[in-house]
Amino acid sequence: MKKYTIGILFNESLTQVVMIYKNRPDWQKDNFNFPGGHIENGETSIVCLIREFEEECAIKTTIDTWKYIGKITNNKNYYVDVFTAIHNPKEHGFVKTNTDEVVIWIDCNNIPENIVTNVSWLLPFAKDWWNQGNVENLSFGTFNYNNIENCENCNGEGYTNFYDQGEPDLDSKCTVCNGTGKK
Repeated sequence: MKKYTIGILFNESLTQVVMIYKNRPDWQKDNFNFPGGHIENGETSIVCLIREFEEECAIKTTIDTWKYIGKITNNKNYYVDVFTAIHNPKEHGFVKTNTDEVVIWIDCNNIPENIVTNVSWLLPFAKDWWNQGNVENLSFGTFNYNNIENCENCNGEGYTNFYDQGEPDLDSKCTVCNGTGKK
């Protein structure tokens, strides 16, 4: 199973979020996503996230910085652990681009259209987590992406017809090609 982690890092007023303009992998290319990455062998999700934020955003965070808010999985071949944090420049340093993928602060009310699909619901979800009182150790649970069938447009690399609380979403688009057949 492929294992990933992402971090949703807000400014103190929850009006801006750090995003990365992706050059790779192909299905994310030319889209914004939250920083994160592949969990290496022997690495925990949180250690991976700390490493990825240092590599991609040039900031130093700790285990105490991040709050776990959920897991995205299709129960077959991948999962993504999702964390959120509030940026403290005095503790973490200033966010800056540290690789060939540009990292920027984006206004939460003006998110670009070219985003990885999950950003559209993960951002308000994480913001709500903070707004509901910063309850320690609260997780909203696991988001299961199940598919009725593989996408025929992109040779089965993506999934369509996600289930939402047990009911199929027949209007869903492929996770890879968004129904276009182009990756």
